[in-house]
Amino acid sequence: MRFVASALRSVARPGHPLDAPLVQHSMVWPTDLNVGMHMDNVRYLQLMNRARNELLMRSGIMRAAGARRLGVPVAQCVMRYKRSLMPFERFSLRTQIIGWNERRFFMAQDFVRDGQVVASGQLQYAFVGPEGRVAPATIFSALLGREAVSPPLPAELLD
Repeated sequence: MRFVASALRSVARPGHPLDAPLVQHSMVWPTDLNVGMHMDNVRYLQLMNRARNELLMRSGIMRAAGARRLGVPVAQCVMRYKRSLMPFERFSLRTQIIGWNERRFFMAQDFVRDGQVVASGQLQYAFVGPEGRVAPATIFSALLGREAVSPPLPAELLD
């Protein structure tokens, strides 16, 4: 149900540029807590998934991939937790595509409280269909209507 609601909200909202972060604001609710009384690690991942879906839909990536019968699976996810989010604290989740290579595209997601990153995730995605893997530049070029060139990727993403 959450996915359907998120998808409907994404369709109703305006498009989103590929190169801009999507920022969502939220608060830690009692249902988000674990036994340590801070936001549970599973809740971080759920919020990240919802934000990624919205970015993929609003940017047109899902439409372009679907037209080619491509799936967009997560190939890798690495999380780093720096500080806890406590009950009723407000935070924002910043989601952005940071670049791509010939096989995958890379996304960063940061949980920010009072201007400080408290948790971050780095993800790798692939475009995969009946004929195999498709280079991200192919999809992004179709969306932009011109050749898509990736920004330089941080070295730690390529390990």
